[in-house]
This record gives sequence, structure tokens and C-alpha cells, in this order.
Amino acid sequence: MKVFWVDAEKPGGAELDDWSFRVGDLARRVDVWRIGPLHVRGRAIASRGVCEVRGRVLAEVGYRCSRCLGAVEDLVDAPLQEVFARAPLSREQVEADVVHSPGEAIELDTCAEQAIFVGLRAQVLCSPLCKGLCPVCGSDRNTASCACEAERIDPRWEALGDAVRRGGE
Repeated sequence: MKVFWVDAEKPGGAELDDWSFRVGDLARRVDVWRIGPLHVRGRAIASRGVCEVRGRVLAEVGYRCSRCLGAVEDLVDAPLQEVFARAPLSREQVEADVVHSPGEAIELDTCAEQAIFVGLRAQVLCSPLCKGLCPVCGSDRNTASCACEAERIDPRWEALGDAVRRGGE
């Protein structure tokens, strides 16, 4: 998705309402199995070689539940706020994270990707009551029960468990 400087410099700026189909590094998250196209809405206003872009980025995201690995659909709505400069950046602009964009157009795909990446949920559950997978047999405890031993002690802690059972001797 691009915004042309000449459009952003018009009175009122340039309205953003477009789709980006690039999802780049977002697909590398293990718990994300699908990301829909990114929908960017907002406005780009430029004056004296500096363009401020403000808006929102929306995308449908398919996650895997952190406990049972079931599919979870969600709509991510993330803020988009970037500042671009046509001329080489000053030290102050570099420190303020201004992006250098010397061409005729400002490329917004990477900014939209970053906004969605920041907006992704850290841990997703299919339900707050999700029972997860059985650590022994791997069956989904939400849909089936198993006869596996309920409590397994990590072998590294067995000596401590034996001491507790003996009364702390």
C-alpha cells in the first residue's frame, strides 16, 4: 500500500482505506496459523516534507489455543501512527523514529505489518475453562477423558517428594 506525497500534501491530506496482502514475518509465530489481509484506514497529512500517518490496521487472525491447540479466530485492531520525512533525517528525527521516504510515494506495508504484530495477543485460549491436552497421551481434555495418571512428578523433583513423604527426615 502506498501514499503519494502529492496526495498527502493536498488540503486535508490523503484518506487511507486500502488492503495489504503482505504479512511478512507475522507468519513465523507458532501460535498463529492464519492472517487475513491487512485493512488500513486513516489519513496521511504532509507539510514541508514531513508526513504524519494516523489510522488503524485491522486483520482477521487465526490463532492456536495455548492449552489445547484448537483454532481460535480473532479480529486484531491496532493503531497506526508513523511520521515520514522526504529529506535526509536530522539527529532529532532519527531519535524520534521518523522514517526516511525520499521517493514519490510512502510505502505503508511494513508499518501496517508492525502495527498488527504489536497488536497480536500474547496468549490465546479457546475458552477460559479450557482443560488443555493430557500431558501423558495428548488427548484433548475438552472433548474426551482419558485414564492416564493425573499427576506425574518431574523426575528432577522426585527426591524432594520422597523427603516430604518421609516426614522431612
